[in-house]
Amino acid sequence: MNYNKSDLFSKDNILRDVKKNGYSLVKNFWTEDMCSVGRNEIESIIEDHPNVISKHSSDSRIFGIEHLSEFICKNFYKNVFINDILKDLYFTNKEIKGTLLAQKVEGIPGNKGSAGHWHRDSLPKQFKAFLYLSDVDSESGPFQFFKGSNSNLNKIVSCIRRGRNWKSLNYDTDGDLKKSHVNYDNKISVICKKGTLLIADTTLIHRGKPGLLKDRFSLTYYAFKKSVPTHIQQLTNKSAEASIKKYSIAKN
Repeated sequence: MNYNKSDLFSKDNILRDVKKNGYSLVKNFWTEDMCSVGRNEIESIIEDHPNVISKHSSDSRIFGIEHLSEFICKNFYKNVFINDILKDLYFTNKEIKGTLLAQKVEGIPGNKGSAGHWHRDSLPKQFKAFLYLSDVDSESGPFQFFKGSNSNLNKIVSCIRRGRNWKSLNYDTDGDLKKSHVNYDNKISVICKKGTLLIADTTLIHRGKPGLLKDRFSLTYYAFKKSVPTHIQQLTNKSAEASIKKYSIAKN
């Protein structure tokens, strides 16, 4: 389902949709002006802090941008509405452990897009919140997934049929997808306007569509019930260290 932020849906409809379909969309979560500020913040950090940028093909990634952008931290990372939804999805009253990934993916020739291979983030339930700061269409690398692939039945069948590779989270070939027992007719591409919020169960088999022709800006809230995985935390620490250095220089 698609909702407007102003709709009288509370968070219950979003929770129901994520549990039933694996995802829910909220239109106009950020205004166009807020999206413009967010894009400018990302551009400035890419220019001013090249040491915190992870570069993959045409994909510039900033893990831990909440440490470098007060605006993004306040309006997304610390947003009560989003965090309450994530806590409910994880069935916890404790604070969510997480970090933000900011992305600028450029639509340049030969790019590989953003994580353009089919994969799950995990087998146990995992959730992310995505915020799109630019319009997303079929040419700007939309989030794609197979509806229903997050069900326990699909995971069990997939693990059994993949044999020794049952633990693998990557589904790089058509053979892997066939073994995962997905319905090809259930492939969904998230086409949306800037300012749209997507809450998704990322145990869905998903990817960012490869072969971008247009630039795309987005924020992703990597949310965990217990702790941030070490490899993500190490990348986030770079931004935290850059923030401390930036503050020290400004103070002096």
